[in-house]
Amino acid sequence: MAPASPCMLKWLATGLPHATTEHKVHWEDEEHFVLRADGDIIKEPNTVARAIAKAVTPELTGVLPVEQGQVVQWQSWASETEDILGRAVELNTFLEGRSFLVGAAPTLADIQMYWALAKVVALSFPGPLGGSVALMRWFDQIQNCLRVGAFTMSYDVTHLPQLVPMHSIFKPVAMPVYDRSKGQERVGAAASAHEGGGTASVESKGEAAAKAKGARQRDGETGEKATSSDGIGNHPAQSQGKKSKKKEEPAPATETLGKGETAPTENPNALDIRVGRLVKVWPHPEAEKLYCEEIDCGEESGPRQIASGLRQFYSAASELEGRMVLVLANLKPRKLVGFASNGMVLCASDTEHTQVKLVEPPAHAKVGDRVVFPGFSTESMPLTPAQVQKKKVFEALAAGLKTDSQGRCIFKDETHPFWVAGREGCEAGAACTAPLPNAHVS
Repeated sequence: MAPASPCMLKWLATGLPHATTEHKVHWEDEEHFVLRADGDIIKEPNTVARAIAKAVTPELTGVLPVEQGQVVQWQSWASETEDILGRAVELNTFLEGRSFLVGAAPTLADIQMYWALAKVVALSFPGPLGGSVALMRWFDQIQNCLRVGAFTMSYDVTHLPQLVPMHSIFKPVAMPVYDRSKGQERVGAAASAHEGGGTASVESKGEAAAKAKGARQRDGETGEKATSSDGIGNHPAQSQGKKSKKKEEPAPATETLGKGETAPTENPNALDIRVGRLVKVWPHPEAEKLYCEEIDCGEESGPRQIASGLRQFYSAASELEGRMVLVLANLKPRKLVGFASNGMVLCASDTEHTQVKLVEPPAHAKVGDRVVFPGFSTESMPLTPAQVQKKKVFEALAAGLKTDSQGRCIFKDETHPFWVAGREGCEAGAACTAPLPNAHVS
């Protein structure tokens, strides 16, 4: 492999008009990928990639200092590794049980490694790399993450490598969830759903600890004496003496789910999606792809200001003004090329992002109506903008937001439509739609 490729740098550069930070970054020599960042000239490709990402989407370079260092290490590894097929086993082993190379969300490490692998995978899948299940699961996740959600707001997906169709052939990973009431771990819903709803039986570390604790309690109640050491070289009597003096430490606080509850990152009702009306639309003075909008969402504070990358799909602002739309309202405000944007207008787009259409509420919907998803709990929902950002809720749910073959907006399948309830004496509830079937919604 090689350092950050010119194609990847071109893709990252499409985000420069949407830079949201105070870092001043522009091309000194675009043909040769020489960048000027905060007054410094940068020529090394990996450093250029980090500088652009830091200006446009800072979290791509890592949130914590240790993550930022790991991103740099992975970039170096990708640059120095010439035989990617020979290192596939190593990568596959590392990704077993991991969703991303660094941290809990995509970073520049994932993006650069994906770009390095893309051509090989496109030419050979499901050949030599097809058996590296963890690596291919990660590859499929990254190639789809870059085509939905927040990435499409900042970067041009038409510059991405060709999408490799994998048809979701990989089994979901069963993640253990700590059950405080039972003092043990239980297998997450992903595995049981894959096995047809049956209960998976896995003896976890929590279960093993619970069994060992029960055995010790029974020994104490019956007065039985152990005849072997405690496993760390101490005589049983000595161990008991030490344990009697040691206070039992409380288990660390862990977020648990009650019966029938769904984690926020799996519950689309965590998203506060509201019906709004586009009151005013005008071109962003400094970004050729952006419209600036005022949208009435029925809030006492008045219309929201939102920036949307719709100019290449709706050539005149008059095409948008007055239309009813859906607004994702619990995102933290952020600046898009100097414009304070407070939310996101939901649209349907094809895989190549060459067609984009506004999602449309049903005819009976009124400004301020909330969209809900049948089949999921609404208790304590939606989350606050801070919770959505901290738990990366939208990023986790984005892949499931789409349209079906009829253009109905759904989450994962037809049983969970984007639903606006009816009113007494009015029309019944109905689903939201978009004039673009089998598309992503973001």
